[in-house]
Amino acid sequence: MGKKSKIKYRTPSAGLTAMAAPTQISGIRSSIGLDTAASDLYQIRVEFLIPYRSQARKHFDEEEISALAATIQEFGIRNPLTVIKHSDDDSKYEVVSGERRLRAAIQIGLSKVPCIILSDRSKANEVALIENVQRTDLHPIESAQAYQALLDSNTYTTQQEIAEKISVKKSQVSESLKLNTLPEEIKQHLITHNIKSRELFRKLLSFETQSEMESLLKINNQTPSNKTMKSASILRITLSEGEYKIQKKAMSVLNIDQKRLLKEKLLEIISLL
Repeated sequence: MGKKSKIKYRTPSAGLTAMAAPTQISGIRSSIGLDTAASDLYQIRVEFLIPYRSQARKHFDEEEISALAATIQEFGIRNPLTVIKHSDDDSKYEVVSGERRLRAAIQIGLSKVPCIILSDRSKANEVALIENVQRTDLHPIESAQAYQALLDSNTYTTQQEIAEKISVKKSQVSESLKLNTLPEEIKQHLITHNIKSRELFRKLLSFETQSEMESLLKINNQTPSNKTMKSASILRITLSEGEYKIQKKAMSVLNIDQKRLLKEKLLEIISLL
């Protein structure tokens, strides 16, 4: 279990509260894994919940998930997830907000989680964005991608509309959107390493080539490649008195490609269990 970290929430806006108001769904079959609960909340089995396709957050810190899991195990899920019916699969619901809570719940073995069902799909992108921008730890790259998705889907047609909706200056939205012009490899590096310096972003945007950006970020000479790296212990899992203890600090020496390869190998192992 990772070290507990404080997770800050802001009070939901009136707009978000109104959009996430639950709707009665008494006509939906129980066979799809939906059980009605007290009030307007519904307990939905975790296997019927999938990530929202337009979710802004792409990177999830595993230590934070573990810390959240510990809190949920002690106090339960205090804030329900907001979900919407999958448009192509009648048996699934997309998690518009609360994916971290879902991941944490699965980690501690919960079979169901409390959910509010959003009835208006046109509002889903808006709810997801507001949910995320109200958290202090959403990466600027993820915010930029969320803003662009709102424009591409015509949820909002101008940067000014986005700024007014989330109560920020238009210049802040414009500056954020510029990050979408960075190469995908650079954006992934910034997210993976949790780099959020506005000064560094401006420097990267001033470069004309990706090689200049990589040089600034020291990507190419950050760690040895797979071919040159000698044998090293990267991940150690120990079972002690019925509890798994994971030592993963050594993973910090891996570059992005090496981490992806490690993930693939671990998934192969898990699939054989």
